[in-house]
Amino acid sequence: MSGIRIVNASETVVHLSESGLATFLSRRKSEWGNIQSSQADRIIGTVKALTNDDLHSDMWEMHSTGEELLFLLSGAVELFADEAGGASPYQMTAGVFCIVGKNVWHRLILKEPAELLFVTPASGTHMRPYQDDQTA
Repeated sequence: MSGIRIVNASETVVHLSESGLATFLSRRKSEWGNIQSSQADRIIGTVKALTNDDLHSDMWEMHSTGEELLFLLSGAVELFADEAGGASPYQMTAGVFCIVGKNVWHRLILKEPAELLFVTPASGTHMRPYQDDQTA
């Protein structure tokens, strides 16, 4: 077997284990959302967003086991962080990195079609519904 593996990023995410092994997993979160992992493990993938549904803008997300790295490859999004005093907006355009801190509730709103690369903890992701009566 060759030491090189190539797959379609639109169908796959990568599980990067604490030991440094990289494993391709189906993009369906039902398959990678419950993998056995340590707090150091990460999931790496991309999202092509044409609508807010592609970014689950109707949900707040939080990672209790580590920080999340976002890199906007193209387009524009607005990130809202649920911080003391309300939801704070942060503008992201192509070429921008963003680190979302551990335990920070956040959500993304699409401003123009975008492609986003994410490096997120493999475990400890929590979701809660966005309520229209909240700030963001």
